[in-house]
Amino acid sequence: MTIGQVVDGSMRHPHLTIKRIACGKGAYYRYTSGRKVEGQRVLRRIKSLAIPPNWKSVTISRDPKASIQAIGLDAKGRKQYLYHPDWHKQQQVEKFKRLTLFGQKVPEFREFCRALVSGEQWTIERASALVCLLLDYTGVRIGNAQYSKENNTYGLTTLRRKHVQEATLEKVSLEYSGKHSKRRTITIDDPLLASLVCECTQLQGYSLFRYQLSDGSWCDIHSEDVNDFIHAHLGESFSCKDFSNLGGQSICTAKLP
Repeated sequence: MTIGQVVDGSMRHPHLTIKRIACGKGAYYRYTSGRKVEGQRVLRRIKSLAIPPNWKSVTISRDPKASIQAIGLDAKGRKQYLYHPDWHKQQQVEKFKRLTLFGQKVPEFREFCRALVSGEQWTIERASALVCLLLDYTGVRIGNAQYSKENNTYGLTTLRRKHVQEATLEKVSLEYSGKHSKRRTITIDDPLLASLVCECTQLQGYSLFRYQLSDGSWCDIHSEDVNDFIHAHLGESFSCKDFSNLGGQSICTAKLP
């Protein structure tokens, strides 16, 4: 089975009619009608799902062919979904088709972004275009302000100037703690991108990537801003995550000159 999270928490799954009830160091199961699950075939199927024992509020599908086989809350209270293998396979096929289309769109989008970053003012469009080029070049995660605050880890939009270990017009090195507190060292040796990141180190504030409003004030760029930029120019179905899925510069259909 495949574990994942679903953004839409309003989904309803009427086939989830079995509840896991904690009992000592183990558990037993009841239907929502109150009847205890005693059928050996059903119990064997539930066991085969390998539902994490630390999940709470677990509900299980009575239908062995349902796309969602179980739902529960993990240790952090996040809703987690256990999917049927066939559903996962279909999702992988759809993901491949989607990434193929995304890869076909990237070269033209890349040139569009390169034209935008040639400007002089750090508008939100220019900052977003630079972040997209860096996502494309490195394949790193975009980052999220809330996640960074809670876990003290970073992604592209949450990087600070202190994470720049080397900055010249030819080469930039970034060192930071990424997801799962894994140390990351990123080298950017494309002259255009290196010079732009070097310029960003001279902007006001602690954050590395920022933009200036018409009144002269400065704002940090956020993942939501970059996603809005991608939606506007590539379509609503694509996001920052697609660059990471595509694998960065080694998989893109063309490389920055």
